[in-house]
Amino acid sequence: MLQRDYIVRLVREFMEALRRVLEKDETTRQDALLQLYSQYVGDAKLFHQLSVDEIFDYLAANERDSARRDCKIEMLAELFLAEGDLQTGPLREMLHAKSFAFFDYLSVHSTTYSLDRIEKMARLRKEISQSVE
Repeated sequence: MLQRDYIVRLVREFMEALRRVLEKDETTRQDALLQLYSQYVGDAKLFHQLSVDEIFDYLAANERDSARRDCKIEMLAELFLAEGDLQTGPLREMLHAKSFAFFDYLSVHSTTYSLDRIEKMARLRKEISQSVE
């Protein structure tokens, strides 16, 4: 019970920090996002270089608790989405594809229904399909 409360509090804290970052001007937003990676999930460069499957493997090896692992997956999904929205071209597509993959994982494995997650997935699905065409 205490662990679950901690995870819920951590996600809320992260979402509030992300909201504050997204309110900043574009020149400082990228650096602030990289700080959120470091503070909540780890090295941003590592997660940018790894494929989705490699990230899942990395998290499985380094985070034994499934609730904490899912928490990090949710944070990564949000970070990739926010960062992808700041980018253009192939980097944007890659970040959004990773974000979608993590949101999709959560929609299948999470016991929490999230209308916000469904809306983000629909937006990402539409954007990804347009980039393929």
